[in-house]
Amino acid sequence: MTYRIVMPTKVRTTLRAFPKALRQRIGAAMQLLHDDPFTPRPGCDLKLLLARGDGRLRVGDYRIFYYVDGEEIFVTVVQRKRSGTYD
Repeated sequence: MTYRIVMPTKVRTTLRAFPKALRQRIGAAMQLLHDDPFTPRPGCDLKLLLARGDGRLRVGDYRIFYYVDGEEIFVTVVQRKRSGTYD
């Protein structure tokens, strides 16, 4: 089963501002998320935050927070980790 990734305009705008290489890394990680948003595996460092399907995908210093509803993954925010806290 594959999942459809849904991103609000604000998240898309944030991603467009990133350098091309970082956008490509995030896109590749999100493709793995698209295939299975629940199972951590090589190349897809994700952590489930709650039993209902909320999760966090790590790409370098960036964190992509999402939740799963049926067959759709809703990306809620992309943040950069700094000194143990988020922006």
